[in-house]
Amino acid sequence: MTAALRTLWEEQPTNPDLEADLGYQLDPLMIIDGPDHGGQVILLPAEEEQLHDDEFIVADAETLVSLADWN
Repeated sequence: MTAALRTLWEEQPTNPDLEADLGYQLDPLMIIDGPDHGGQVILLPAEEEQLHDDEFIVADAETLVSLADWN
């Protein structure tokens, strides 16, 4: 890593704002219980036109946490 890149990296906030600092666009998700009701869920965009073939999330139960509890 170059010195200039390291300086830029170190100037970034420790807890960046997802939209303002990182440019992420937060969209609502629809949560659907898995077909076997074994605690699995399917996360889909709230609007069908936002669903693309190359975008998906795969996670196990240990990965999922409440964002309210995580912060």
